[in-house]
Amino acid sequence: MKTAELIGILTVIFHSDGHVVCSIDKGVVRKGASVKIFRNKVSIKCSVVSNIRRNRDPVYEMHYGHNCYVQFYRYDKLQIGDVIEVYE
Repeated sequence: MKTAELIGILTVIFHSDGHVVCSIDKGVVRKGASVKIFRNKVSIKCSVVSNIRRNRDPVYEMHYGHNCYVQFYRYDKLQIGDVIEVYE
């Protein structure tokens, strides 16, 4: 059985009306990747990346050092400062 590998860490830097912009602090984020969402260092939700956009264009993945719009499957209650771990 293969264990999940941490491939990226994101931080929520903007949230408004369901739109979430994240800063990629480490690694990469990919569409379809599993995520754990943390608030105040406590895991609050596990989900999947359903959409990534860069400058309004859909993309499959984004790398460290960039900001991007991210949506998660059936979860939009993020707050500024939430930390997201991305697994594959």
